[in-house]
Amino acid sequence: MRVAVLTALATLAGCATVETAPVATTPADPAQDIAALLVETEAAYREGQTETLGTKLAELGALGVKPIDDTGEATLAEWSARATLSPHAWRGRVLGPGFLTGTLPARGTRTIEQTFLSGRKAAVAVQSPDGRPVGIRITDDDDEPLCKQEAEKVSCRWVPLYTHRHRIEIYNPGRENVRFYLVID
Repeated sequence: MRVAVLTALATLAGCATVETAPVATTPADPAQDIAALLVETEAAYREGQTETLGTKLAELGALGVKPIDDTGEATLAEWSARATLSPHAWRGRVLGPGFLTGTLPARGTRTIEQTFLSGRKAAVAVQSPDGRPVGIRITDDDDEPLCKQEAEKVSCRWVPLYTHRHRIEIYNPGRENVRFYLVID
């Protein structure tokens, strides 16, 4: 209604009308935000922006993000060694959020398992700093599919009905190697 009134007033005043597209809003996605922050941190590292790198590491620390494996530990240590500002201590709530980083060969996969708690929001996001598509498949302990997506940035959110392990498979649908950051929250 408001747009129609404004359009009518603009027409009466001799102004050209401009069509407006509906504004799409997306709910907040903390796991995808963390994946984006990891990509930004890597960019600061690669570009030698040591102060920005320190700030990004401090943001990750404040969020309680922890590496899931040795590759993540090594990446974090490498970034921290180059940062001008010392990052905050890596503290946060138990088991989350955590991240995993790696490279998948063409058509390659990597599978991990993670337990999610009953009745608590679960989120998994994956993002490629290369701008290439990466895929994710999540199944429950009965091998029932919960989520399957493929893009440069993907995110899956759900609330488990009971506490159990889930299988998370990251895969490369392309014909070139793809680097990724996986965030579990």
